[in-house]
Amino acid sequence: MAHETIVNLISQATGLLSAVILYWGSFGVKWEGRTIKGTSPRELLIESLQFHLGWIGCLFAVIAIGCQTYLTLRA
Repeated sequence: MAHETIVNLISQATGLLSAVILYWGSFGVKWEGRTIKGTSPRELLIESLQFHLGWIGCLFAVIAIGCQTYLTLRA
């Protein structure tokens, strides 16, 4: 595979992961027809997990944007 193809695949994969993670972190998880947001230990754990996944999603988005910028400047 060419170097550009690998960078493009990394960009697409991280872009897709960031979109899924940020969507899940933004809108919560549906559980039995309602969004999990509350004060029980389980709900607080899920909220904390969503917060950390949001940061990971942002990191993946930065990687995807960096890859696309690299490919654009290299062309």
